[in-house]
Amino acid sequence: MAIQEAGQGQHQEEKPHPRGISRRKFLGLAGGAAAVAGATALGISLSQGGEENTEGLVVPGLASDGDGSGGESGNLPLTIGETPISTATPTVEATKTPESLYPSDSFRERARVLGKKVGTSVDLAEDFRSPAYEEAAGNNFNILFTDGSLLQSVVDKYGISSIQRFRELAQKNKQVLYAHPGIWHQDIPDTVKSGTKDVETFIDERVDLIMGMVRPTHGGDEPTFINFLNEATFAQVGGDGQVHTGWEKSVFYKTYGEDLMKQLYLKFYKAGVEKGLLPGTDFRLIYSDYDTYMPGPKADFVYNNLKKAKGDIARALEISLEDVQLDVAMQCHFDVAKTDGLLFHKVPTEDELRSSIGKFSEIGKVHLTEFNIRGTNDQGAKTDIMRMVAKVFSGSPSAESLTFWQALRQKARTPSDAKTFSNPGLFDQNYKTTGEYSVVSDSLVA
Repeated sequence: MAIQEAGQGQHQEEKPHPRGISRRKFLGLAGGAAAVAGATALGISLSQGGEENTEGLVVPGLASDGDGSGGESGNLPLTIGETPISTATPTVEATKTPESLYPSDSFRERARVLGKKVGTSVDLAEDFRSPAYEEAAGNNFNILFTDGSLLQSVVDKYGISSIQRFRELAQKNKQVLYAHPGIWHQDIPDTVKSGTKDVETFIDERVDLIMGMVRPTHGGDEPTFINFLNEATFAQVGGDGQVHTGWEKSVFYKTYGEDLMKQLYLKFYKAGVEKGLLPGTDFRLIYSDYDTYMPGPKADFVYNNLKKAKGDIARALEISLEDVQLDVAMQCHFDVAKTDGLLFHKVPTEDELRSSIGKFSEIGKVHLTEFNIRGTNDQGAKTDIMRMVAKVFSGSPSAESLTFWQALRQKARTPSDAKTFSNPGLFDQNYKTTGEYSVVSDSLVA
């Protein structure tokens, strides 16, 4: 599947603008020449580094028929204005078509312009062998986030064929493969629980499996993102009504104690180096946890332990603190039905989300992952939340990526999955983008 970049023949079905006028109609009203002239008058450069850059271009003075439609293209006279030399309206030759002036709606293209990445989770339970699915995943996203396919329980049962398929798709489409989860206390095989297999042996096997998915970037591949440790901490409401935090008392914690973050980071780091891979370039190591996207006891506990781990890692590797690449993934499972501040998965405000990103940026790059919205079937409410997150993400320099949870999935895969599954409404049954997609895309701007 060839990925079509913006302005090279990729045409999607016309989407209505949220204000009731389509983008193509909007641009037809303004006219390519007037848009160029208006931008020039405002001192806006339409080129950057030799490439056309019309991100965020606003055409001033758009007239309307009075009914909110804005009129029809060709029926709205646009004049540049009188000059001291002549009273005639000067004629300006159009050098660009309206389509070429307006940037692509694609999340992938918008993210590229921002220097960021936007992805979706992919899973063997989805129709990932469908050409339409592959095209949608390739054209709209630059991250493929492994959903359940990398779970040890799934690998033991089905093998790694789906993981290999996702690796191939990521290479073909020039995408980041986001490996999730790495080490997780809810994904421990019975052999380890029973003591038949040593904990460190299991960890080493997981590290080898995941690092085998990494490809060097010097060959043209994108880096591999790795959630090396997932949800190692907890937060719960105690009998006193307060939130209490701590370490999950897993077999991993029992093995390494409060050095868990450091020890697992070093295992992945050293395994990569032994394979001739460059840490921070060929692969990025990320700690992932839930309910860290808004201020509170859980975020504070995770932040403090990551700060300690980063210092310990620097000393172990004998490098400066600044040279330690340690990123943070904030899982964004939002539940609209939860409004009590003590309940988890509460929808954050714009300020809360921005504040949390800023806090964890002191550790490293921040990744907003597993983003979905539960607790409502109101598509408008979902879209408003997605727009807010896209806006904060776009305006946060340290926010490296935004990954949607199950953006391409049309239905729940299991009865238990149905309890939390929520289609974000970005794609229809044929994997074509919806009007909601375009509205969210409009918020992916600098």
